[in-house]
Amino acid sequence: MAGTGSAAAGKLQRATVARVGIWALPDSEVIYFNTESDSNGDPLRAGCSYRLEARAEPAARWWSIGVYRDYFWIDNAIDRYSLTSSSISREPGGGYAVTVSTVPVEGNWLPLGEREGRITLLFRLYQPDPAIMANPESVPLPPVRRIACI
Repeated sequence: MAGTGSAAAGKLQRATVARVGIWALPDSEVIYFNTESDSNGDPLRAGCSYRLEARAEPAARWWSIGVYRDYFWIDNAIDRYSLTSSSISREPGGGYAVTVSTVPVEGNWLPLGEREGRITLLFRLYQPDPAIMANPESVPLPPVRRIACI
């Protein structure tokens, strides 16, 4: 979402951010990547479980992965709304894996909730490396692989 939070964003984008995105920052501070579909192009659903796997961390000062339903945090019993570069458990090689599902799992789990709605995964890179800022399409985003659906 280039231009998010800046005067360069178009009127429609600024209106959308004002409606659903609280305090979006300009590209100079953060780059936002979002998806509402899995790696096969199917819409994300509350009745499914997903796994995101990355071999390495992105070149950014700090990053986070969050999941939303209808553009809002998903209420859950453990009050976990995102995983960050500060809180995520890493695998031996430095990569990480995240499970997004209704069913709790050990480790890096983001609760998806049971209610259907528009599910969005949002990956934020705060103060990314200048090379990323110059070419955000080069960021190797973790694929969103569907594990199972109920």
